[in-house]
Amino acid sequence: MEQKQHTCSRFVRLRSRAGFTIVEVVIALAVFSIFVVGAMRLLLMADEASGSGRDHYIAANIGKNRIERCRAFDIEQIWSFEESDTLVDVNGQPTTEGNYRRTTIISDAAPTNVMKIIVEVEIRDRDTWGFDGAVETVATYLTEMKGPPNRE
Repeated sequence: MEQKQHTCSRFVRLRSRAGFTIVEVVIALAVFSIFVVGAMRLLLMADEASGSGRDHYIAANIGKNRIERCRAFDIEQIWSFEESDTLVDVNGQPTTEGNYRRTTIISDAAPTNVMKIIVEVEIRDRDTWGFDGAVETVATYLTEMKGPPNRE
């Protein structure tokens, strides 16, 4: 009989160690959920940073393309490119639903026949849908090139 009692107590001890208690499961789930929430926040921040970088890259290209277009014209015609707060799309084309707002400023620089062109492109905020201050600015100087003097 003693042997039977000894076997039962041994079985009870083995059985109590065989699985996880509900407290252990709850603690494991809590630790796992903290990890998952942290990882999700990290992924969301990376996605936001990627979108912001893409928007700034597009805005810089809109400004560069505007300046390149000015370079294709004669210096007297460049004044026609001056604009203020024009909504444009990702290609720099004017539209009423653009996510970018372009301003082109043209001014005479100190030497004669030199013009300064500044293109500011504001980026629409994805949360507020307003233009809250993110700006890319591209500037350059243009001049009229003259050929070599005639030597006769």
